[in-house]
Amino acid sequence: LLVNLPGLKEDARAVLMDHYLRYNLTTRISKIGGLSHQFGSAFWDVETEKGHRQFVIRGTTEHVRWLSDDRILITDVNGNRFEITSITGLDRRSQDLLHLIL
Repeated sequence: LLVNLPGLKEDARAVLMDHYLRYNLTTRISKIGGLSHQFGSAFWDVETEKGHRQFVIRGTTEHVRWLSDDRILITDVNGNRFEITSITGLDRRSQDLLHLIL
């Protein structure tokens, strides 16, 4: 248990952040490059903190959970979780693509 994360040395914080980015089960989406919807499935092409990702969800009502008015959690068909921390923080094109399916 870490009690004082800000009190750690810079190199120790860097190791922890690297571990967090590799093994955190939720990936944050920073940009939506493409989003298409066919036969009840949505095909996503996104940029995340872990790099470029492509994934599929089937049905938005079951796999998109609103955490607040501006934040959503998406679970793909393989159980991977993707988070958009702020819809309004995305670029205009990403917002427009997102509004096509939500």
